Amino acid sequence: MLSIRWRGLARLMDAEQVRRDASLEGLLAAGKQALDTGEPGTAHELYRAAAVINPYDVRVWVSLLDVLTRDDDREVCLQNIIAIDPLNPDARRQLRELRRAHRLKETAEAAVVTKLPQSKPEKKLVMRSILAGVGIGLLAVALGIVASIVYYGGILQHVATLVR
Repeated sequence: MLSIRWRGLARLMDAEQVRRDASLEGLLAAGKQALDTGEPGTAHELYRAAAVINPYDVRVWVSLLDVLTRDDDREVCLQNIIAIDPLNPDARRQLRELRRAHRLKETAEAAVVTKLPQSKPEKKLVMRSILAGVGIGLLAVALGIVASIVYYGGILQHVATLVR
């Protein structure tokens, strides 16, 4: 059984929680209204204030996700949603898509670095270099064949003269 003193403290704590909840609800509503009127910056500030009041409310992070534009911020927000609600399929799907897009972007950037030159003079130079390499390779094979014919052909003639 709680004493009068503890009941008063419990009531004060409950009243504080009610005030925080009302403040949170007000911030979320004001943020939605700001977003609806085309003020994402204001909505972002209101939602961040709501996250300070109650960082464990999934509605705060879902609302904040609507105003974030940078992918790394969106990833953190989605991770927070999943930490609070691990079975949230939308957050899991969005996080997967965001990470996939990030990997594709990195792959595309890496491909650009290794891509052949795009200007016409550079393309011509690259093609000439490739053709020169192929030509030199074919010339070396042809010289090898001629050298082997001369060498082995000369030995065979020498052997033939010895046998006679």
